[in-house]
Amino acid sequence: MSLFQDTITVMNKYTKAPTNWQGGIPPSNIIAYTRTKISNVMWKDNVHTNSTSDGKSFIDKTVSLTIPYDEMKTDKTFVKPENFTGDENEWTLKVGDIIVFGECDKEITTGYTTDNLRRDYKTAEIKAISDSTEQSILPKWAIECV
Repeated sequence: MSLFQDTITVMNKYTKAPTNWQGGIPPSNIIAYTRTKISNVMWKDNVHTNSTSDGKSFIDKTVSLTIPYDEMKTDKTFVKPENFTGDENEWTLKVGDIIVFGECDKEITTGYTTDNLRRDYKTAEIKAISDSTEQSILPKWAIECV
């Protein structure tokens, strides 16, 4: 049994060339997303209260994720961000990717956008990644999101 019991869905953002271009001025690349379910991770909501010099307070909400390399469960192969092409059998972690808390079966398309996803699900966007997967004791990714 794993130490962590949460499940997340990673929405990897990538660009691809349009498939129906027939000459003329080439259209811009299309932003697309692949979806990967990962189990046995830890999702932790963080709330910090900060004060300004004039006494006003504001709340800063972040999410911390821990993905233990040896205990996570997914049916895809991890690749480093620079090698990720959007292949449906691969996944990666990079700044700007969207993480959904729990399992998400929605595809991001022109009809169902990232705004829809954020409205319908508990989500966070990756801002920083610490890769400790090469160490011998508790290899993991530690991820900070907003």
